[in-house]
Amino acid sequence: MRMFDVVVIGSGAGGSTVAQSLTKKGFRVVLLEKGFLFDPSSQPPPYSNIPGDVEVMRATCLGGSTVVSLGNVVQPSVLDDLLRWLGVSHDVVMSALKLLNPQRPTLESLSRGSKAFAEACLKRGLEPKLMLKHIDYGKCVKCGMCSLGCKFS
Repeated sequence: MRMFDVVVIGSGAGGSTVAQSLTKKGFRVVLLEKGFLFDPSSQPPPYSNIPGDVEVMRATCLGGSTVVSLGNVVQPSVLDDLLRWLGVSHDVVMSALKLLNPQRPTLESLSRGSKAFAEACLKRGLEPKLMLKHIDYGKCVKCGMCSLGCKFS
């Protein structure tokens, strides 16, 4: 007897969203997290109070947060309400997107782990939607360092 249909590893933005979506579709989901419950009273002191150098990765750079978010491109439709509120037309966004020319990965272009995950979804009758990426798959060496900025494309 199976207790769960799906195991989701990680309760971050992606994992919790996937777990919620699958639960709403009737799957029995278990969500595993290795981290602890965050206790605000246990925060370390502010960096300004630490003597000496502190190295911190920050996504304020050429390329913005996509440099440290695996090159993911948020679909404009996800932002429609916000863009309307800001007075940005859909045509302007689509023109910019066309200029940036993001690519949708194929199953073959995925890393071994991502491909195994996508194939497991397909076997369960789910249709994984691969996000548009700012990745030149012709130059990708699948080193897994996307989150730190690509050295190859």
